[in-house]
Amino acid sequence: MEDNPISNATMLFVGVSTGGSAALSLFPTWTTKLGLAASLVGVDLPLDASPNEYRAVVDRVAGDRHVSGALVTSHKVAMYEACGHEIKTWMPAARRLKEVGVLFRDSDGAIGADANDFFSTREVSSALLSERERFAADGIALILGAGGAGTALAHTLSADPSLGCRQIRVLDIDEERVAVLRDKVIGWDNPVPVQVEACGRVSDALVSSLPEGSLIVNATGLGKDRPGSPVTPSVILPLHSVVWDFNYRFVMQGEPNFFQIANDQASDRHLEVEDGWRYFLWGWAFAVSRIFEIPDANTVFAAIAATSPRGDES
Repeated sequence: MEDNPISNATMLFVGVSTGGSAALSLFPTWTTKLGLAASLVGVDLPLDASPNEYRAVVDRVAGDRHVSGALVTSHKVAMYEACGHEIKTWMPAARRLKEVGVLFRDSDGAIGADANDFFSTREVSSALLSERERFAADGIALILGAGGAGTALAHTLSADPSLGCRQIRVLDIDEERVAVLRDKVIGWDNPVPVQVEACGRVSDALVSSLPEGSLIVNATGLGKDRPGSPVTPSVILPLHSVVWDFNYRFVMQGEPNFFQIANDQASDRHLEVEDGWRYFLWGWAFAVSRIFEIPDANTVFAAIAATSPRGDES
């Protein structure tokens, strides 16, 4: 391969426990398929990382010409809050969601930010919901978690009435996150209403009381970033619902996680259960497309999906 701006490049992967991600093992296959000479380096930060730790990531991208950019997972909102002044170019999705999912270099070499969640939630929710008559008729979405992923999904569903939502509820135990999302919702001015609520704990009764054909989403990080589930195995999930866990890999824990609970009821309750695999692949497709200046993210998704068997997800 001839030397070019994307040869021998490094892409950073900022998360909590990146060593357990399928991306580290699959990335060399993806880059080979795409004709890129690039490597992936994990950067682990705790969920309570300091602003200086986030700024160090931006400084690393800015200061090392071999680092082409970074994908950010669990720290999107915190990165936005800590590094707003260090980032020079803001794509509309990042500004709208007030999060940093991707760091990249713009045409002048300055550091830019985009929000890959904006695109990945749109792609997956469209595939899950656009042809479901029951969801279009009732249109209740319950999103558990008001972090970056939950915020992006709330925006996607509220901005596009064709997806069938008539009401969106977002619950979170963190009152500060709730207040932040409420402010964002006001700024969006989207056609579908979004109700954001603080709750000490999501009750099984609340989930069980939803109408048939609802959308129920685990965007809490429970089951992946830390053990737990937002509902217990005693919950009765509504008939004919779509149950979506944003996680695709799970920590070991004694009690069933959200995805297991939904799968246990899938047959009897006629559920469509989705984990985070497609969401994971779309997030990486958009990040790789943005960082390495590949115009068509659909082409990137097709390439990485074709080389990413589910057996590699552990």
